Amino acid sequence: MDRMTIRAARPDEYGAVERLMKQVHAMHVQWRPDVFAMPETVLPEDVFAADAADDRLIVAEKAGQVLAVMQLQLRHVERPGRITENMLHIDALGVDESCRGQGVGRALIEEAKRIARARGCTGITLGVYACNEHAVQMYEHCGFTARSINMEMKLTDGCAKER
Repeated sequence: MDRMTIRAARPDEYGAVERLMKQVHAMHVQWRPDVFAMPETVLPEDVFAADAADDRLIVAEKAGQVLAVMQLQLRHVERPGRITENMLHIDALGVDESCRGQGVGRALIEEAKRIARARGCTGITLGVYACNEHAVQMYEHCGFTARSINMEMKLTDGCAKER
């Protein structure tokens, strides 16, 4: 994507970030109406402010318009029987529906790799619903592999089909 900038979110970008988070959350509601409901606010302003202040919200913007957002968390893993490590976790990644399939998400993943290396992390983790086929393909293309699988058995339809 031409002349796209990836950077930390600014405090005045709450509205743009919340709009993207709502788009992403609406997809989750479609896939899993048994789990998700559509709240009035997906990302509370105080959480946005704290994440923005700590550079945990990264945006992709072009010509002054926020096209995508990625919410990060540094996780320090230290338990008996496990190697001590720092991991960068992607809590959320959302690309505006008008920009999907144009490399914006992949550019954010590349920024996550840069941030992880700069912070001394040994890897990057994220969670994705198996029914989000486009996201799964993008993550695999970027080098993610399934290291663990969370499984569940629902007695109702999971991964509702788009209507």
